Amino acid sequence: MIQSMTGYGKSDKQVESGILTAELRSVNNRFIEVSIRLPEFLEVYEEELKRFISKKLTRGRIRASITLNGVKNETQKINIPLLKKYYKNLSNALKDLGIDEKVNIQHLLTFPDLICVETPSFKAENVIDSVKEVLSEAIEDLNRMRRQEGEYLSKEIYDHLEEIEKKMLEIERISSEEKKSYFIKYKKYLNALCHNLDFENDRVLQEAAILAGRLDITEECERVHSHISQFRTYLKSNGPVGKKMTFLIQELNREITTIGTKAESAETSHFVVDIKAELEKIREQVQNIL
Repeated sequence: MIQSMTGYGKSDKQVESGILTAELRSVNNRFIEVSIRLPEFLEVYEEELKRFISKKLTRGRIRASITLNGVKNETQKINIPLLKKYYKNLSNALKDLGIDEKVNIQHLLTFPDLICVETPSFKAENVIDSVKEVLSEAIEDLNRMRRQEGEYLSKEIYDHLEEIEKKMLEIERISSEEKKSYFIKYKKYLNALCHNLDFENDRVLQEAAILAGRLDITEECERVHSHISQFRTYLKSNGPVGKKMTFLIQELNREITTIGTKAESAETSHFVVDIKAELEKIREQVQNIL
């Protein structure tokens, strides 16, 4: 089953120093692109962790985050020098504004940077294996969501393909009904054009057949059905097929454009426009397929 490139995954793991949490968000992208936010003590492993994620995910723009919460022996302190600075600045501001009010502690505690969190120092090498483990679980969670989104996309694309096939059957019906009329039309046209010229009747018939043959769309229709069949095969695939689907859409558009160019009936032209609209909807969905 195909996978979407959009997804979210999360995993937690209790370690000696606290709770490790990995979060991954993925959106569509032509290639794999990974960015990661880490606690300061893990930043030395940033490139290694990016490579770790890239090996497990094929395509998409991936934003990863690793946090360490519930740290033991974590303490909070008020930054006294900064508190004194704020007190002085606020007191001067009130005096300059002529406000007869004193600065109190409630005023000062509205500044969030007054509270300092002090955490024990950690050695990254002691937790890096646990980080990779929690990342792997988050990646699997992300892939589960990608598969669910892929099922939805697959159903939507199947529906669009069925609409295209219905309209192709109508185009083929019209073409079959008009083949004989094309020949008769061009035969009359050539007879009228060559009325005063010494042309053999067989030559007129031959030229009329050639002109009528140029409007024949049998080969184009066969290729359209073949591409749709291949598209359905890709929808059942477990591997990355988004780029292959994009190529098939280009080929389908090319065949439909040729059919529209050959079409002489307004009805066929309308069906061609409808098919192109369905292909555009598929193209938008394929952009999000792995």
